[in-house]
Amino acid sequence: MIDMDERTLNEILGLEPLAPEPDTYVIRTAARAMQKALCDLTAEDIRLLIGQRIGLRVLLPLAVGILREDPWIMTCYYPGDLLEVCRRLNADDWAECPDASVQFQALLKDLPPAVPEP
Repeated sequence: MIDMDERTLNEILGLEPLAPEPDTYVIRTAARAMQKALCDLTAEDIRLLIGQRIGLRVLLPLAVGILREDPWIMTCYYPGDLLEVCRRLNADDWAECPDASVQFQALLKDLPPAVPEP
């Protein structure tokens, strides 16, 4: 039996690898991330895929786990960019992940202030 963490998002979702068409940075990067084992995804990979609403039922619980450790994690652009992309999702986006949704709402309720950059 394969541990879920060793499978790729493409395998879990039953998708063929994306052909980056049109060949843009986002599509190329998303296609590569979807071929990585879940355990090899970076917080930036997760942020990018969630921002494109790809694999939410798999990735939202991972994102919440990361945010519970560091809600102000900077994945690529600014401190809290993963938090912000999750905040932008609507209730339908969270529907397949009710436990992650509850945890995320609790995290927002108890969100510590951002640490100012030096």
